[in-house]
Amino acid sequence: MSNFDCPIRDGSERHTCAAVLERKWLRQAAQAAGVYVGGNQLRETSTATTVSMHEGKRVLSDGPFAETKEVLGGYCMLDCSNLDEALDWAAKCPAARLGFKIEVRPVVER
Repeated sequence: MSNFDCPIRDGSERHTCAAVLERKWLRQAAQAAGVYVGGNQLRETSTATTVSMHEGKRVLSDGPFAETKEVLGGYCMLDCSNLDEALDWAAKCPAARLGFKIEVRPVVER
């Protein structure tokens, strides 16, 4: 099982342990509600490799696509009936309570 995607990086062992338990509870609650599709925590941006194409050849760059202070700590995919439901789940994330931003957006359905 994967952890819920909420990043907790304040270095406090107490917050880290509490956040792990909260993420586990939140994932289980989303599973019980039938909305959990999947998710996972992402490694730090220093492990990223960016791929682009130039004149038909693959070009690799170490590091993330964008240089920014905010990073994506992970992702969680939920199958919610509307935006309000998705925002309610996002607000339950322990990272949101600790002041981190949780981005919510729909997937493109084809």
